[in-house]
Amino acid sequence: MSLNYDDLSARLTQVLGYLAGATSIDDLAGGLFDAVMDVVSPSHAGFFFFEPATGQLRVVRARGFSPEELKEAERTASDRHPMRVIRSGKILHVPDTFDDPLNQTQSASNAWVIRSRLYLPVWSGDKVVGTLGLADTSPHAFSEMAIQVLHVAASLAGVIYGRLQAEEAARRKTQELHMVIDGAQLGTWEWEIDTGNVAFNARWIDMLGYDRADIEPHVSVWERLLHPDDAPEVMRVLQAHLDGLTLVYCTEHRLKTKTGAWKWVLDIGQVLQRDSSGRPLRAAGIHQDIDMRKQAEQTLQEGRQLLEGLVGERTASLARAVERLQAEVEQRKRIETHLMEYQERLTRATESLVAAEEAERRRIALQIHDGMGQELTLLRLHLRDMLHSKAAGTGFQARLGQLDESVVGIMKAARGLTMDLSPAVLYEFGLREAIDGLLERVQRQHGLAVSLHWRTVVQLSEIRATVVYGAVRELIHNVIKHANARSIAVTCWRRKGEVWLRVGDDGVGFPRGFSVDTPTADGRGYGLFAWRERLVGVGGLLYVRRRTRGGSVIDIALSDAVADRRVRGEDV
Repeated sequence: MSLNYDDLSARLTQVLGYLAGATSIDDLAGGLFDAVMDVVSPSHAGFFFFEPATGQLRVVRARGFSPEELKEAERTASDRHPMRVIRSGKILHVPDTFDDPLNQTQSASNAWVIRSRLYLPVWSGDKVVGTLGLADTSPHAFSEMAIQVLHVAASLAGVIYGRLQAEEAARRKTQELHMVIDGAQLGTWEWEIDTGNVAFNARWIDMLGYDRADIEPHVSVWERLLHPDDAPEVMRVLQAHLDGLTLVYCTEHRLKTKTGAWKWVLDIGQVLQRDSSGRPLRAAGIHQDIDMRKQAEQTLQEGRQLLEGLVGERTASLARAVERLQAEVEQRKRIETHLMEYQERLTRATESLVAAEEAERRRIALQIHDGMGQELTLLRLHLRDMLHSKAAGTGFQARLGQLDESVVGIMKAARGLTMDLSPAVLYEFGLREAIDGLLERVQRQHGLAVSLHWRTVVQLSEIRATVVYGAVRELIHNVIKHANARSIAVTCWRRKGEVWLRVGDDGVGFPRGFSVDTPTADGRGYGLFAWRERLVGVGGLLYVRRRTRGGSVIDIALSDAVADRRVRGEDV
């Protein structure tokens, strides 16, 4: 049989018109079925979709079958012609079923006999998603032109099915991303760098107390709201990112609110598009309100200053007490009693301040972990989903990968900050595990050889453990910054009812004449002095020793009987 190509072209145009307007899977199924009915008019027809979750075929549209026959067809589809087409992906045409070894022709009611069959696979990408089946009670019911038109219709339906699936997946991803951003109460911005136009979301505007009408969608608005003291550093960091020197732009700065007050925000963004020469074209990012955290940091700083003032006052008071003792020997007992009472008050004050400082550290660490950490984790999960989506092009996948790496870097920095603020392992597992974790981080981040020798069981109150851990951390940081050492060793033992911890290194050591009691004019030694005073406040001691062959050793002793002893230095 020869084809009438004009007629075929008209038929294909008609089929395309049916399918092109589909906006959902149901529309697509209806359009394809109606197109088939226009090209041929079989006595029986069925449109099946394959359900991967169940491994079954579902009848979407049908003609010529009773409801009972359709249910039976779905139930036994895996043993029938539709699944043969699904598995092979090829057209199945049986001109006369009496010649078919798999002759399935009789209806359940014996009312009719199928003589012709035609099954066409519906491909979407590299998968068969359904099959279009036609049957007739007459043999040779389907012409060559009808088969060609129906094959093209099935192919077009597969293409449109893939497009609809991709659009639906993209809509879901966009909705999920917006849900994450809305749930985290993040402000967002999208910047067209050439024009300066910026799209701010409602949260970005509400965060500063403005109305939409107050904010022109242009980068100059953000520049005007930026605090003058923060602007130079923010612009430097932003320009470095625009120049391609950093993977992500991230700053903390203040913006002016509608009331004229200043609010701290965390601003994170990234260039999403560059031209062939690397010039940035488009960027996007988020704003997070961190004003409460900044206020907490300021409160913590004030607490530190108060503690330093109390330590200074105590030192001056002790010096005056010594002078009075030398001048007034006859009042020694009274002055000693006074000093003991003062020491007790100082111990209570030190414990209270340490407890307050540590509680603030824990609160801030928890905010970072539960706030930014969880939000970044959710963001990364969605980025990974988008990265593995087949709908994303190669270039978009590369940009998603870069953004994913940036989020991982921010997550690592947040975890490091959380550990520095408040090591949870100290409160959950104890001093030994916390120092062990600290040494592991030093080895990983700075490449120093570290060792821990723990020779006794240590049971300290939470306040004393916190002060000891903070002192050890300060000593190790001093070694990293000043000693030019290659190794650090921490040792713990018990002697005569006292617990001793030693931090030793093989660096340049302390200069001769160094004293913890007299920090230098440039501030060196003040951190050691401050931690010494904290240890004394909880009944501890600190010994500074110098090795004769280089390096330094600092010992910490803890006992209820050492509260009134002083720090001494000696060679070892």
